Amino acid sequence: MSDLIRPVAESLRISDFFMELMTGDLTNDLAVMRVRDTEGPSISWVVGHLLNGRCELLKLLDPEAENPYAERFDRLVAATDGSDYPDIADLRTSWHELSGRVFRALEPVGDQQLVAPIEEVGAPHAEKNLLGVLVYVVWHETYHIGQIGTMRTRLRLTPTIDRAIEVWSA
Repeated sequence: MSDLIRPVAESLRISDFFMELMTGDLTNDLAVMRVRDTEGPSISWVVGHLLNGRCELLKLLDPEAENPYAERFDRLVAATDGSDYPDIADLRTSWHELSGRVFRALEPVGDQQLVAPIEEVGAPHAEKNLLGVLVYVVWHETYHIGQIGTMRTRLRLTPTIDRAIEVWSA
């Protein structure tokens, strides 16, 4: 793995840890509950949205990759009541599988490919190279993982830090 990509990959692994930590104790009823009454996203929508982002990243690395999440979870698609979302357990499984695919696709990427100019339509915000896309993905995941933490608090679930301390202390 490229030295340039190593810190990004470690950040993605941290996202993996927190995704499991923050969704592992959820029932589907809690996962689809919107914390702003009948508006805004649920934890399931946020997880689906992040899966969409990782699929888009994978498509930059492997143009043959498909994105089954774009229709329901793209950034331009509003959250719904969650009745048509996959179960949170299925979203967690998909996260784990997709994460493995992303890491396998990142392994052979060299420094030249990371910094080469891209004109890819899939770059989320007109990033100029693959490294810029990766940095954006890490920031985006961090933002939404924090959002899930806030949602957990609003749902009166164990705060993220308390769950993390339990895991780290075990």
